[in-house]
Amino acid sequence: MQQRGYWGTLIGGFLVGTTLFIFYYVSGAGFGASGGFSQLSSFIIALFSKSYIASNGYTASSLGDHGVTHILYNRIFFIDIGIFIGGFVSALIGGRLRFSTDKGSSTSTSYRYAMAFFGGILIAYSTRYARGCTSGQGLAGAGAFSVGGWLFLFCVFAGVYLTARLFRRQWL
Repeated sequence: MQQRGYWGTLIGGFLVGTTLFIFYYVSGAGFGASGGFSQLSSFIIALFSKSYIASNGYTASSLGDHGVTHILYNRIFFIDIGIFIGGFVSALIGGRLRFSTDKGSSTSTSYRYAMAFFGGILIAYSTRYARGCTSGQGLAGAGAFSVGGWLFLFCVFAGVYLTARLFRRQWL
């Protein structure tokens, strides 16, 4: 299958904004992605030890009135599943469904994997520390005209701009 071009940024932005608007209308709340993973981990741990979930201040919020809230009651969990399925279908339709490692010519594959692993850990910790990911804090927060959401977006763009030069050689 021949690889197709990407959608334009205006079309993508319009579709994300429309999806956010519909999600606000249907559920009464914005969407994010990171909360689904923390709820899933709390649900799995609770299968083995409900007392640990109850005693941990971070995971205790996942307890419902009658014990652990089932993961299927979590709207963000379904968003995460939809992101995975949507990405797969998009790659399939666009002719990009293959295993590859994106890196610069001067970077080894093992170094790229190590950087991705440690960067993923840093992002996962930062996401929970900030109480939301870029979709939850940035899109939903800015969409609700939250000062914190807009401040978060400005800080993300400033941070990306300032650190891009540090990692530039890995991509060129």
